[in-house]
Amino acid sequence: MTATTVRDAAELASAIIEGATEIEVEGVITGSPMITLPPGTTLRGGTLRFQARGVRLTSDNTLEDVVVEVPEHETAILNDTTVADLGTLTLRNVTTRGQIALLAEDRVRSGHIQAEAVYVVVADVCGRYHRPHGFGVDALQGGFTLWNRQADPAVRLTAELLDFSAGSAEEPVRGSGVFVGGHGDWNGTADGGTVHVTQLRTGQIHTDGRIPGAPRT
Repeated sequence: MTATTVRDAAELASAIIEGATEIEVEGVITGSPMITLPPGTTLRGGTLRFQARGVRLTSDNTLEDVVVEVPEHETAILNDTTVADLGTLTLRNVTTRGQIALLAEDRVRSGHIQAEAVYVVVADVCGRYHRPHGFGVDALQGGFTLWNRQADPAVRLTAELLDFSAGSAEEPVRGSGVFVGGHGDWNGTADGGTVHVTQLRTGQIHTDGRIPGAPRT
């Protein structure tokens, strides 16, 4: 199938509205509001720069060989939580400025995340309202977050996460690096939906949790 090539925000919006299943970004696209990829759509190539949130995935989407940039405190890649089944969401050779947050909440009850060669250059997630709690503390979300927030233990996500990197020594992610978890109670005990990861492999992870006196990692 021939990909639809887009070069600006208007062409990108038209390709999505017209139902293109393969979208190829040429160059740098700016000035677009957040985009939502319909089920089964693949987007690859180029750089997408947003002033707020970036690319929202639905089900059976692929992002490949693409750079997504948003303000540091925003979410570069997220998912539509009104979708019951994510299918397989694939991230391959993806770089972001801003958080990647894939969540099972609202209607989401299943899905598989297949990701390889993902680099979160910088993100600031210290201000996120939702934080996993346990052992008397609140943890911070990660530059990459895969979180099953459903209380129902029948809700199950699966994932293979390979070659993840986050931050740099000069500019660490503010928060944590890679956060993967299921639902837990106030004491940190698992009591609901789960995430089953066959393999998690990381490269360099640099974080600054903004804890007074604590070193960067």
